[in-house]
Amino acid sequence: MPETPVYVVGDIHGRIDLLEILLDRIARDRTAQGWDNSATVFVGDYIDRGQDSAGVLARCIELEADPAVICLMGNHEAMFLDFMSGDGGDASAILWLRNGGRATLESYGAALPIRIDGVEMIDDLRALARARVPGDIVDWVGRRPLLWTSGDVAVCHATPDPLIPLNELPEDELVWGRPKPGMPERCDGFWLVHGHTIVRTPRITGRRINVDTGAFESNILTAAVIAPGAPIRFLDTA
Repeated sequence: MPETPVYVVGDIHGRIDLLEILLDRIARDRTAQGWDNSATVFVGDYIDRGQDSAGVLARCIELEADPAVICLMGNHEAMFLDFMSGDGGDASAILWLRNGGRATLESYGAALPIRIDGVEMIDDLRALARARVPGDIVDWVGRRPLLWTSGDVAVCHATPDPLIPLNELPEDELVWGRPKPGMPERCDGFWLVHGHTIVRTPRITGRRINVDTGAFESNILTAAVIAPGAPIRFLDTA
């Protein structure tokens, strides 16, 4: 269990409305439990798909002024950074735009064409994005950590290979890894809390906890509540 209580929040994907509801429920729960030393960890995927990625990022930056709040990197943030820098190439850029990136740029006031169907458009769209998304926002996204640990609890965005120790995992595993049938427990004994793979309800599988309940389409944003000596609980926006 963690050294102190922790709330682990699943993938938000632009749903500032759900984020505010869940933050209120976390605050009420923290007060009810009498905790003044709890942490709040976000698993990433703040952006894309939902209508207010800009609002979610602004709120997360505000929240992170508290050192007990940790905002991790998700794969959608990684795709966003590749798009903004151009490092991912045109195919990666189109993949991001078609997987919710359009919604992120539109939340910053960018007017995009109805169809994005050719690499010849990418340079213009990248220039538009750079003009619309403030540089300090891009910098903040780029500084997101990949992993948070406390006691024997680890939090990251995805489901990395359990046979690789946490301190040896490459970035791709931490932000892109998927659970596989028959996946063993972690070799290092950690409990792993993650998002990235949508489940209808939060799921505990062995020592792995999935909190991605598909908020952008289900209207349910979930947080796991993990505290020393207490059963694992969940809060949500349902």
